Amino acid sequence: TGYSIDNSIRYNSSSGGLVTQVLIFALEEGLITGALVTRMSKSAPLTPEPFIARSKQEIINAMKSKYCPVPANIMLREIINSKENERFAVVGLPCHIRGIKMAERINSALRDKIILHLGLFCHHNANILCTKLFLKKLRIKEGEVSQINYRGEGWPGTFSIEFKDGTKISTNYNNFFLYPSIYLFSQNGCFTCSDALCELADISFGDAWLAEQSRDKVGSSIAIARNKYGDEILQKGCRKGRLELHHMNHEK
Repeated sequence: TGYSIDNSIRYNSSSGGLVTQVLIFALEEGLITGALVTRMSKSAPLTPEPFIARSKQEIINAMKSKYCPVPANIMLREIINSKENERFAVVGLPCHIRGIKMAERINSALRDKIILHLGLFCHHNANILCTKLFLKKLRIKEGEVSQINYRGEGWPGTFSIEFKDGTKISTNYNNFFLYPSIYLFSQNGCFTCSDALCELADISFGDAWLAEQSRDKVGSSIAIARNKYGDEILQKGCRKGRLELHHMNHEK
């Protein structure tokens, strides 16, 4: 388990900010020149927008979970067409990482240029109708919204909506996620998924839903290094003071 040593990143992420911090560390160390991540569109606030982040600030702009379907594959062509010496990280759910790994098997450019796969634990995802119904429940019109944050502001987090007039409202994260998204709005593929913990990633990340961390109101992540390369990145980030990590046995 662990978290970013940057308190702002840790507090404003979904749970500890490890994914954001690992990406920033990899970028600043020269391991990667960009990362495939996702933000919510400024012009269409209910629409997720995959993009290639090439700076620390762009990585930070992609913080927090997005509880809606994300078409991460649309950015693969940009990676394929990038300069010969560029290298990338990708962040995705188990289905994203599996699809990208399969694409790498048949495309040498992807295989050579994607050097780091960061996976996210996932039990299921909800389609965008879930978000729209929640707005309707709050009596908010879609046209009034300038930004939606599904998580952030501590742990387990706050669902917040920013309006075009500059105002903002917040509610407990569970109010969105537990009602009504559980199963009612899941995509069909979620019911047949066999990879909740993203086993094909170099490092997998998820919320640390552990009894001993129930008092942690800032946030911590579980990180599973799936191979030696992933473990080396975590350990190096810890040695250089970017990450705080604590060993946890596999039974826990």
